[in-house]
Amino acid sequence: MGQPNSKQTTEDVDEPQKEPRTIPTTLAEKETQATLELMEEHSKNVTIAAERISRGEKQIPFDNSMFEYNYQRLELPKDEEGYCQAFTPEQEQEYLEFFNTYGVVVVSNILNDEECIRTENEIWEFITRETEGRVDRNDPATWEYWPALKKLGILGNTILLSPQAFENRQNPKLARVFEVLLGTDDLMVNVGRASAMRPTRNLLINGELVDKPEWKTITEWIHWDMNPWTGLTTTFSWAVADISQNCGYDSVKVQGVLSCVDCGPNEGGFHCIPGFQHHIRGWANANLDKFNPQNFEVAGSIQVPKNDPIRNDVQTVPIRKGSILIWNSCLPHGTFPNDSDKFRMIQYIKMARADDPSIAPLFRDPGLLPSPDLFQLTPLGRKLLRLDN
Repeated sequence: MGQPNSKQTTEDVDEPQKEPRTIPTTLAEKETQATLELMEEHSKNVTIAAERISRGEKQIPFDNSMFEYNYQRLELPKDEEGYCQAFTPEQEQEYLEFFNTYGVVVVSNILNDEECIRTENEIWEFITRETEGRVDRNDPATWEYWPALKKLGILGNTILLSPQAFENRQNPKLARVFEVLLGTDDLMVNVGRASAMRPTRNLLINGELVDKPEWKTITEWIHWDMNPWTGLTTTFSWAVADISQNCGYDSVKVQGVLSCVDCGPNEGGFHCIPGFQHHIRGWANANLDKFNPQNFEVAGSIQVPKNDPIRNDVQTVPIRKGSILIWNSCLPHGTFPNDSDKFRMIQYIKMARADDPSIAPLFRDPGLLPSPDLFQLTPLGRKLLRLDN
């Protein structure tokens, strides 16, 4: 990312002793500002965790002894082309039942073709900004300069603030899917990141077709974004409101990815252990010896132990373009590598109940929205972003 280059400033009238605050004007500057706020929140949580450890505090796991661990593999339904069974937005009862059974669901036709193309183009423009122009979409030789976190398939920690990304966050069909799964029409949406996995086969570089296996993401990334022993769910891209109220045992917590391209069986993407959300508390009780009483992290994840047999039941969840994939935070999940000549490109989107007492929106500055000539916030978007709250 380039350094902010704005000349406009405002001064705090009530506190004139403060330095003038630079007002971001370009998209890159706005994304820098939003990301700084994200990292400040993360740093605050890290500091609190370190202080608790230094005081010798210990966490106490929930008593999950009443939950028997009786997990058995549950096969995820797929179609003849290897994609996960998907539902139309109108099939609300069907996709709710599927989600409750498997802990993951795919709903198709959220974005139309034009919206998919605009989203894909914006992700490419984002990659160009992140690499300061070193990556050329049309020159695979330059894809060596991919942004940070490439081994996880994530485009760094920078927040995506482009127009179509915000249109997607206020998409009525998308919001309705989250309403059905979370049981309320009073929601808040996060403002988050994007992901792109590079092709690793048949790349035309310097006039030759070559494979790039070294570009593959890690192969055995499977984790929870919830502490199985305490129910504390990741707060990444949210502000912490009341950590004592953070327990995913008590209510459904979800995350999602919105795909702007086909993410086929060989093209990299989401994988998980279907149905395991029903067994997380039984697993926690059966694995108390692995509990870390000094893990006070509120924005991270917990890896499934490498020798745990549930790793044998990880299943891929390929999805078609324009679809939203949503999963329960109780579900062990991760990504599998791209082994094809196509890109995997998605936007991370998650929503939560507005009455969740543990978290609050982190994105609160309307000045970081796209230019009004490129994007108009709808009443639904304003409600989801909680800008009036």
